[in-house]
Amino acid sequence: MRASLVLASASLLASSASAFWPFSSKRFKANELISAGGLGLENVQGRVVALGDLDGDQYVDILVLSEDQRKVTAYLWQHDKFSYTQSVSLVLPSQRRIVNVVPADLNYDGRLDLLLMSEGSDQTLGLDVSLGDVSQKGKSVNFGSPISIPLSGLAQPIVLDSAGSMRLDLLGADTSGKMQLWKNTGNADSLYTVTDSPLSDRVCTLADPHSSAVVDFNGDCVADLFLTCRQGSTGTQSFQIWTRAEGGYKLAREGVLPKGVGAVSFADMGKYRLFDCLPILILGSCFVDRDGTLDLVFPGYSILHLEDILPKQSSLLLTDTSHTPPIPLPLRLGDANLDGFPDILAVTVGPAGVDRVPMLLYNVGGKKASGSSAKRSFEDTMGVQALFGHGNTTIGASAAKAGTGRRTFKPVTSGTGALGQITDARGLAFLDLDEDGTLDILVQRTGAQTGSRISFIQNNFFQDAFFLKAIVLNGACPSGAFGATNVGASFKYTVLDTSGHRSAAFVDPANQLPQTSYQSLHTPYTFIGLGRTNNYIESLTAGSSSPQSATTLEGVIPNSKLVLNPANDGTEWRKELFLRPGDWMWWVLLTLVGATVALCIVVFVLHINEKREDEKERRMSLHHINFDAL
Repeated sequence: MRASLVLASASLLASSASAFWPFSSKRFKANELISAGGLGLENVQGRVVALGDLDGDQYVDILVLSEDQRKVTAYLWQHDKFSYTQSVSLVLPSQRRIVNVVPADLNYDGRLDLLLMSEGSDQTLGLDVSLGDVSQKGKSVNFGSPISIPLSGLAQPIVLDSAGSMRLDLLGADTSGKMQLWKNTGNADSLYTVTDSPLSDRVCTLADPHSSAVVDFNGDCVADLFLTCRQGSTGTQSFQIWTRAEGGYKLAREGVLPKGVGAVSFADMGKYRLFDCLPILILGSCFVDRDGTLDLVFPGYSILHLEDILPKQSSLLLTDTSHTPPIPLPLRLGDANLDGFPDILAVTVGPAGVDRVPMLLYNVGGKKASGSSAKRSFEDTMGVQALFGHGNTTIGASAAKAGTGRRTFKPVTSGTGALGQITDARGLAFLDLDEDGTLDILVQRTGAQTGSRISFIQNNFFQDAFFLKAIVLNGACPSGAFGATNVGASFKYTVLDTSGHRSAAFVDPANQLPQTSYQSLHTPYTFIGLGRTNNYIESLTAGSSSPQSATTLEGVIPNSKLVLNPANDGTEWRKELFLRPGDWMWWVLLTLVGATVALCIVVFVLHINEKREDEKERRMSLHHINFDAL
């Protein structure tokens, strides 16, 4: 009886102690990529079509498109449950198939709206806007009935701020194929009106699909325009770079893309302070100078052969044919190991063409090329230069003979079993689950392996490095509208590493939400890997889509989230810094409290000893007085 009472008392004390114990056990402990399952989406039959902070709570929510492409459902992230919960659904009244969804603040009220793009049998693209509403500070989300705006051609329009007013316009081809601008009127009853394009008559015809993007090519902190174009009926694609100029855009460069090129991604791959564009199939990177011209010479153009990087894989999955119409799959770029260099996520196809396995490739320093490798790179480079019609052949030849090594990519094999076990991947994306400061992985699946369509991989690798998350809002509200991001905002920074070397770079991805077409799945924030540093970020410059609006901050604390909100006239910026409470915070607090208690004890003991000594001296003094009196 006594023993049972003792055991009951001990268990009660243990449970009471655990209730007040501040150090919660870690959800994921292994130093590897860990399968997190569906996180509330286990039974979803569809695909993730867009990411966004729908309820303004600074966590990434997702939009899921149903299998029949008729319904869009919002799933909100619940921090306390570490999972997604279903919220509101939206169905188009017409019988058109939804092919893309863009969450953005279209009516400039600080709340995310939805732009729905849908295809019908008439070879046109329907455009519908569903205005959003968030009540009770993010506790519920609702979207209004879709409002139709003028149709476009099948090439999906580009979302951009063409006038620098912080209001989002659409640039695309109308049903006749002419490039037009869907101008944002700010009127809820008639939100868009079709006007002439801000580009000159030299503008090309958009390809379908295309990789057009809003990217700051010339470093002036204002987004420029990259267009992927169609050349006749030959299937050849070209590109145009339009830089922002006084009163509009000017054509800075145009050229032909290699035949068979896939989707193009943008990032500063080697901290050269120049943006690289990565077209798949060639898997190269082309430097863009400050004047918007392409340097397709050997030091600036790298051709990476798939058999050298992934010798056991036959190809990359470039198109998701399980969707109607097929979706181009770009290389997903993000700094997974926080070293300051963008890494790559891609779906690899096995030799038999059946297994489709997601793979993470780290961006690593390249070695000096051997003679044969340099010869092959030289031959490839000369061919690419001839194709693009640009580049210095002498420089290319000397660089190739010298075997100049540039950065390359290395597949991560240790601790990636959670990725390797998936054999039915059809799409990938980077995102930060639960705002813990790491880039996790969203895997879209066909369901052929386990029936699951969506899986999440937790990035639990320990990295001795720092990060910064930055977001530029659109200025519609003075504060609190964390979901209303500014499309095309850009960042560049300067930081000191542990060796005292100063490095500067543009931020990956190239701009905030650089691409919005063809289910691009960009996060609403910018995630910056800083590498190893023992100092503050020396300088961080952020620019919005307004030509008059840019700001520079100094001494930014790493491992934090920076929210920048420019006024609509670009004159003032509101800055908020959110520090992420690390797992060690309670240990630091405990150490501080322990040290304070220890110091208090020492001071108390010294104080008692001092009082004793004073009392002893007082008594001795009285003794001497009494002795003298005798």
